Amino acid sequence: MIMKTTKKFCTALAMTALALSCTREAEVSDAISTGQEITITATLESGSRTAVQNGGAEVYWEPADEIKLFLNGTGSRFISNNTELAGVAKFTGTLNAVIGFNEGFADDNPLWGLYPYRADATSDETSVTTTLPADQIGRAGSFAKNTHITLGRSTSYSMGFYSVCGGLRFSLTQEGIKKVTFEGNNEEALAGTIKMTFIDGLPAIQEITNPQAKLTLTAPADGTLQTGVWYYIEAIPGTLSGGYKMSFYKEDESAKFTSNSLASFKRGVFGTLADADEGLIFKPTGGGGDDPDPEDIIYFADPIAKYACIEKFDTNGDGEVSYAEAAAATTLSGLFTDWNTVTSFEEIKFFTGVTSTANPPSAPLRTALRSKRWYSLPP
Repeated sequence: MIMKTTKKFCTALAMTALALSCTREAEVSDAISTGQEITITATLESGSRTAVQNGGAEVYWEPADEIKLFLNGTGSRFISNNTELAGVAKFTGTLNAVIGFNEGFADDNPLWGLYPYRADATSDETSVTTTLPADQIGRAGSFAKNTHITLGRSTSYSMGFYSVCGGLRFSLTQEGIKKVTFEGNNEEALAGTIKMTFIDGLPAIQEITNPQAKLTLTAPADGTLQTGVWYYIEAIPGTLSGGYKMSFYKEDESAKFTSNSLASFKRGVFGTLADADEGLIFKPTGGGGDDPDPEDIIYFADPIAKYACIEKFDTNGDGEVSYAEAAAATTLSGLFTDWNTVTSFEEIKFFTGVTSTANPPSAPLRTALRSKRWYSLPP
């Protein structure tokens, strides 16, 4: 399954509806037999078209996509017949379930469908269990391959598939980034083994086991992620009550930003962070992919900002401000007598504990700071 980008929209944390709809079909009255080859028509219907306006993407089946169909709790592998991207695809395979004489699909014995196919996915006839991996391989303009989990249920040979997870889409401005990580500040579950069913006609997660709190998107083939394109990270729906942290890793450098604002992932919805790494200052990591050393000093672009921060936050008296000293700050009250004199203060992203400012900055600077999403300025 692939996401095709068609437009670019830059609404920060705007939610992009990707709910995939299906229509109920008439039941199949003809009996089916064990080992009989059948073809299922799988649809991604009107919900995906809304995504073009709200998020710049459509969802398509890809050639050779594979799904897993379950009947009576037994799973079988089905492969798509389409030769190009399509919103509707036919999947052919053999049902390996034990089927009684003159038995077909019924309301109390539906056919369940799961994308992507996984050999270890299971069904108990009322739900399907599979795994959303925490480690995902980036694919420019689309989901990481085989991560966009969708679920279907039908009493016919036609099945609509619905999105189960949501996530984040982001773009980059700096060259050389090899991987990006995302995690909630309160270690919420973002990936793991999920048990899914349908409630009120929509898929819902009933249980999460082996929960993973950090998502990692890595460039393919040990390369680097492209700039100016969308990347998608899939996540389990939920609320990040304490905010989140994103980290960016180059070969021997890394950088991060932290948001303390509440954020949510919803089923079939992707929040947007355009130019997520804009203005971040990368620091040496020794090649180990670790975050910058808390005792490393911060390099300020604006000398006015630098000297003001040294005067207020240099607690060890070494004439510099370290990442640890910046993170320990809780307010910017009294930092600048006149914010209009400050031409650049990108380093504000390292003051992750700040929740308020006094002496409100000028309107242009206020707008710039708000756009960075590192914390919320007061009205």
